[in-house]
Amino acid sequence: MITLLISRGYVTGAYEALTLWLVCSALYAAGCFFFRANRRPEGPVFVAIGFFIAELVVDMIWCVTMYGPQGYVNHGVGSVFLLTLWPLALLVTALVVTGKNMARQKKVGQ
Repeated sequence: MITLLISRGYVTGAYEALTLWLVCSALYAAGCFFFRANRRPEGPVFVAIGFFIAELVVDMIWCVTMYGPQGYVNHGVGSVFLLTLWPLALLVTALVVTGKNMARQKKVGQ
């Protein structure tokens, strides 16, 4: 998100990318909290940690690929494919966090 905020002045469509970021974030939260294991007392903490790790990784990838030593580098249509990293990272994070919380719930329930 930090890379997208910086890109607002340089990139046409940066506001649409921020909207994509917000929609994906809301879907991540809704999808994670759909499962009871993520609503337990420690569940939201792991959901938030997973979100911030995914954000950090994707933001670093975007920063390295979209900005060079002289500033913003326009990769054209290729940059659009970089935007798909955010939903994919959130999907993987949601699966991992939910799986861990479900395993933890079963372990506590035994």
